[in-house]
Amino acid sequence: MTVDLSVSNSVRLLWVPSHSNIPGNEVADVLAKQAATSAFVDPEPAIGINMTIVSAEIRRWANKEHQRVWESAAGYCQSRLFLSLKAQTRSWHDMHWALVGSIYVYLLAFLQAMLHLIDILLS
Repeated sequence: MTVDLSVSNSVRLLWVPSHSNIPGNEVADVLAKQAATSAFVDPEPAIGINMTIVSAEIRRWANKEHQRVWESAAGYCQSRLFLSLKAQTRSWHDMHWALVGSIYVYLLAFLQAMLHLIDILLS
């Protein structure tokens, strides 16, 4: 049977000078020393480090792993072009016009290749 100690008991913490003949003080001192030297009763934390540090390290690892997978993946030419343009520009507006310019260059190269193919076919 589990008893909820907060329902049946109240706790007041007071500072009292030691060895001042206050009733119960010597008993409390002995019990506190015993508790300080005894084994931990409740479940201990699985990791004895700050959760903020753990979260930051997991986030860093996940980003690094994602970058590794991205760099080793084949294809994704348009996405890679888009991201390289974003890295070279300061704003989305600048990136938009850089992307339009890149599409124009690719389209021009495509049309030139098609015209060359048509010229070969007509000859």
